[in-house]
Amino acid sequence: APRAAPPPPPASAPRPAPAPAQTAALPPPTAPSASSGGGFRLQIASVKSEEGARAEFQRLQRRYPEILSGLSVNYVRADLGDKGIYYRVQAGPVDEARASSICSSLKAQSVGCIIVRQ
Repeated sequence: APRAAPPPPPASAPRPAPAPAQTAALPPPTAPSASSGGGFRLQIASVKSEEGARAEFQRLQRRYPEILSGLSVNYVRADLGDKGIYYRVQAGPVDEARASSICSSLKAQSVGCIIVRQ
């Protein structure tokens, strides 16, 4: 009876085969999101509190309404180790060309802007 235990491992050998199929399935979802035009966000601030992040986005919206109009905002919590917790203000979603254009406009106004993938 103990010798019957070795056959189950070969039965589990086919299980890794579905994993490559799942890996192959990953690229197609990426392509539609890129063509949908919303694969990027603009990181326009990073501050020490979520309240501060919200206030900063409101300030930037008031100051640059023509640049930031129509964008939604996400507040992304980031643990930077010794530097502490920061809240990144990310606006979007936009396509890559619009992200580049908006960041250029903000940088011309001395506002920091980093393009990030969603």
